[in-house]
Amino acid sequence: MVVAIFIIFISINLYLYFDDPGLYWKFNLFEIVTISFVTLVYTLIHLYNNLGEEKNYFYFTIGVSMYMLSTSIIFLLGNVELVFMKEPYIDIWVFNSIFFIVYQFLIFKEWRYLNLLKKND
Repeated sequence: MVVAIFIIFISINLYLYFDDPGLYWKFNLFEIVTISFVTLVYTLIHLYNNLGEEKNYFYFTIGVSMYMLSTSIIFLLGNVELVFMKEPYIDIWVFNSIFFIVYQFLIFKEWRYLNLLKKND
């Protein structure tokens, strides 16, 4: 099933790039939406499955979902002229860097939590 969906996804992307070669120089909205949606759904399912149990990879899952949501919004705005605002000058890509740093911090926190569990055992 996963292989069939992957082949369909690759076929649609090949068609999109073949139909519009200028898409190489723009953000492909189809790719952004599909990959972000699948990743967000998977992280939400994982969080839901761990509600009443021990929190396996909780911080990592929160980090992935937060980072994917923020970057997908930023990349969806990538083709819009509002990405670089003149008054006041705000570079929206700075927000992507900030969310990436927060994501890395959550990965570190998860790593530290797992190492403390390993030491206590």
